[in-house]
Amino acid sequence: MDKILDLFKKWGIMLTTIFSLCAMYNSCGVTSKLDRMNKNTMLLEKTITYNDSLDREINVIQNEISQNEIALKVVYDQNTIVRTTARPDDVMNGYTTKIKELQDKLNKLKNARK
Repeated sequence: MDKILDLFKKWGIMLTTIFSLCAMYNSCGVTSKLDRMNKNTMLLEKTITYNDSLDREINVIQNEISQNEIALKVVYDQNTIVRTTARPDDVMNGYTTKIKELQDKLNKLKNARK
């Protein structure tokens, strides 16, 4: 027992310093790995949320509504439809009807999510 105590008296500070440095060296890379894993987890959660079927369907419907609203404005502003094909009022009415149908469908999906 005396030999062990003499060893610690002589080399105690050096051994403590070496063990502390080894422990710090082993733990230094852990925080950066945890940060990277946390970022990857958050990216996966965002991807899962976006790929949720309701979200995807809602996005598709919102895009269709936007496209129909743009088409309605183009027809109204530029009056580019030739009268022999269809009257501009009939085409605008068709777009308005389609927008209303899509908005009703979108509202049903949003209410189903709640």
